[in-house]
Amino acid sequence: MMDVDGVFRGDYGKTVAPDDFWEDWGGTSVHPEVAATRVAISGWAARAPYDLLLDLHAPTPSAETHAYGVPAPTPELESDRSRLMALIKAAQDCPFSATAGSTVRDPDLIARCTQGAQMAEYAALALCLEFAYHRAAAGSLVGPDSLARLGYAVGAAAARFLAER
Repeated sequence: MMDVDGVFRGDYGKTVAPDDFWEDWGGTSVHPEVAATRVAISGWAARAPYDLLLDLHAPTPSAETHAYGVPAPTPELESDRSRLMALIKAAQDCPFSATAGSTVRDPDLIARCTQGAQMAEYAALALCLEFAYHRAAAGSLVGPDSLARLGYAVGAAAARFLAER
């Protein structure tokens, strides 16, 4: 886990000063965790280019799991995002609902956020998944079993997506 985002204090990680961790990926990173991760990703990408980055968040109690992010720089990556989300939704026994959309429009924020920076630098599909840590879509409490099922659903969908790419 890179960033506990203050969830233990109840602030759910939104707009952490001086920059939210999610918005610290362009230019020089303020947070040492982000800077170290960027160095690691650069080394990994130099050895083996990658096609997919999943940025996982649990920002708020909710019944929704949704993907969001920035407009993809190419129609191919935008199509890839839609296809991956359809695979996640279709995954057997996924305990959460899933919705997708490109909700960020500010060009400066696009350049600084995880997805925008990764797509620009590595031409990899980057998707942010926010999932409930309190209740699943059916209303049941989230726990190790439901999170394991979500992990399996996302992993299986990502494996299928990459195999079909």
